[in-house]
Amino acid sequence: MYNMHQKNRGFIKTVVIFILVIATLAYFKIDISTLIESKPVQAIWSFTQTVWTNFVAPAGEYIWNTVLRDFIFENVVDFFQTAEEQIADTNLESLMGTTTPKTE
Repeated sequence: MYNMHQKNRGFIKTVVIFILVIATLAYFKIDISTLIESKPVQAIWSFTQTVWTNFVAPAGEYIWNTVLRDFIFENVVDFFQTAEEQIADTNLESLMGTTTPKTE
């Protein structure tokens, strides 16, 4: 219950901050569309897209394809194989009397 309130508080905090930013921009009469269309913002956005496309995305794909995907997949398959073996090795009849009360 406490964790749910923490998550909601973070979401509500984000919404409140967003509203405060919009209200502050409106108070100072700053037009968001003009700001976004300005040359400096467009240059920064273009640079960000270039860096993402040429450096970050390929590095992320390389790490995912060569390291993480195989590591995660092998561990998940190994986990389920081990669980299946342990379930097959379990004598369920010996557990019957320990988990449920006998009714006569």
